[in-house]
Amino acid sequence: MSFNNIARKVRDAAFPHGLRVAQLRSCVQLYRPIGFHASLSFLEAKAGPYSTDERALLRALAVLEASREAWHAELRAFDGTRRLAKGQGARQPRKAARNPYREMWWSGAPWEGAPDATLRAARHVEVAAAECVSDA
Repeated sequence: MSFNNIARKVRDAAFPHGLRVAQLRSCVQLYRPIGFHASLSFLEAKAGPYSTDERALLRALAVLEASREAWHAELRAFDGTRRLAKGQGARQPRKAARNPYREMWWSGAPWEGAPDATLRAARHVEVAAAECVSDA
């Protein structure tokens, strides 16, 4: 199923709240700019406790959709730039150039949430690493 179809189910009040939360998680599975768990945590920090609050669920979806749309805009801009560069003979992008197909970040600049999301993702990596070490 597509992101937009799943997002439509998140908005549909005819579904039970728990199923709508599961659908939000499915949206995050399809678009997880900073990883699955870090993205969910970031959405909860920005929108509130979406697993129990109806309005927070809709806010979380709005934040996710805004980021996804900004990412799509970045992809379109990158594609246009690459098309021009290829026409001028630059077949490979420069290594220093930002590539939205390969990097993970929370899109939406100049939205102020991007640095916060990056820090949240870094904390999740640290916690996961610590859990792996303690399990060994």
